Amino acid sequence: WPLSEVVTSEQEQLYADVFTMLLSVRKAGKHVNSAWLAIHRQGLLLGRQRLHDKTEHKLQLLFQALRTRIGILLENLMFYFQSDVVDSYMSDLTSQLEQSSDGFPEAVKLHKKAMSGIYAECFVGSRVISSCLVQILEQAETFASLVSQWERSLKYDEELDLRSVLDGLEKLERDFNRSSGLLFELLSSVKSVQGSSNLARLILRLDWNGMYSRLTLHSKNQLK
Repeated sequence: WPLSEVVTSEQEQLYADVFTMLLSVRKAGKHVNSAWLAIHRQGLLLGRQRLHDKTEHKLQLLFQALRTRIGILLENLMFYFQSDVVDSYMSDLTSQLEQSSDGFPEAVKLHKKAMSGIYAECFVGSRVISSCLVQILEQAETFASLVSQWERSLKYDEELDLRSVLDGLEKLERDFNRSSGLLFELLSSVKSVQGSSNLARLILRLDWNGMYSRLTLHSKNQLK
């Protein structure tokens, strides 16, 4: 089969958009983990750290809490995109092609249907959701940068304005709470319309401890 007849230029763009999103999530997660591991390698967490004042102690606790929340969100998004959506659709497509007896026209139709589903369930076509995701990825990169600044100051015994770093981290926490809460609310509204089992599983994993449900309820109460 001629590949250009199966994967058209339009579908090539769909592939590019989807995998750009996947790689962006993976890159942000890698940067967050790499920055955090740098501190672990220095043996500075809960061990030989310079916790000589309350500001630095508060800074460490906030770094740990925010790293956990950002990490959980990115890991769940990556698992959803890769396993729940892409792998699932491609596995179904492979099975359908093996069972198909209509030849090339049916293959083109099945591939187009699979790519449309992947594109939709990765939210690439939703400007609101994709914009929210971009904000979260930018916040993850900001977190990695703040961790790196702190790690360098500890490693080389450099002076660092801890109050300034703490202020930046507290602002980042507020921004991340808003963005991740909005994402959860948007995904919940999409699930209620589409009834997607993949999306339902993502929402269940994200809200495993009820945190996002509480954030959403708090936001609604503030609007009343």
